[in-house]
Amino acid sequence: MTSEHTVRRYQVRVGRVTWGDFYLDGNTLLIHSDFGSYASRWGRPGKEIRRFLIDCETDYVARKLVPSFWRRPVDPEATIRCVRQRLLERRREGAITREFARKEWDLVGNVEDEISLHAWWHETELENASFLIESIEIPPALSGMFKWLWPTFIEQLKAELAEEEERGPSPPGDFYLSPEERA
Repeated sequence: MTSEHTVRRYQVRVGRVTWGDFYLDGNTLLIHSDFGSYASRWGRPGKEIRRFLIDCETDYVARKLVPSFWRRPVDPEATIRCVRQRLLERRREGAITREFARKEWDLVGNVEDEISLHAWWHETELENASFLIESIEIPPALSGMFKWLWPTFIEQLKAELAEEEERGPSPPGDFYLSPEERA
């Protein structure tokens, strides 16, 4: 069975050579870029997919895009070193308080294996904590995509939603129609 609907395409260009094309087809995200091609689908994101992606932390999206066979076993000692290094960097930048850094420093000190790492991951308040876990090896190309392309993609989603809000709500049931078809 086929159906007609709009696939949203977002072109991201950074500098003269870095590029990515992001496609939203219903609740499916497809990325084709010079950092590789990735795709994932969210069955029930709980809100319109663009708003959902704006609200997602990049580490969550990365885990959705990275097949499990690319991941390696946990290295608790390396994870502790990585998290503590990040805490020191963030303190020097003035981005976190001394109390927050101390709490997170002590919390990561409890990591001994995959089970305690999982507990730490649920308790930590550090942003993008999964990127600090040395065991979940996100391929360098995907990390590059999140560093160089993802922020611009998210800004494009925000701008598009703001523009739609200015125009007023769309009639129900035409989520898949393009702005030209809605007019």
